[in-house]
Amino acid sequence: MAASASRRIASNATAAIELSDDLSASEDVINYAMTHAVRARLALADGDADGAERWARSAVHHAFLTDFPDSHATAKLELARILRSLGRPAAARSEARAALELFAAKGDRIGSDQAQALLDALEKPG
Repeated sequence: MAASASRRIASNATAAIELSDDLSASEDVINYAMTHAVRARLALADGDADGAERWARSAVHHAFLTDFPDSHATAKLELARILRSLGRPAAARSEARAALELFAAKGDRIGSDQAQALLDALEKPG
């Protein structure tokens, strides 16, 4: 029952993202940064490692086409989380450090704390 509900939720989320992408103007890159990050999480949950990383990197790419440093940092942090989940701690640390620097430069303590928590978790053995 729970697996069926999860599949329906993921299917609905994917449909909503596709509709959002279809309705977004090509210059509204922030929308793509957000939806591609969600697509990355959905791909990861579906066991699609390549898709998860590809979507997360696309989210970063689109975020950096904006003038929004918080979006840059958030996308980098999400990529770090995806890479950690994929068993790539060195790459995850690099992205988390970049996110931490971006959050810190903006004075975003909550984002900085989240990035630091991920870095701390990546330093723990096992």
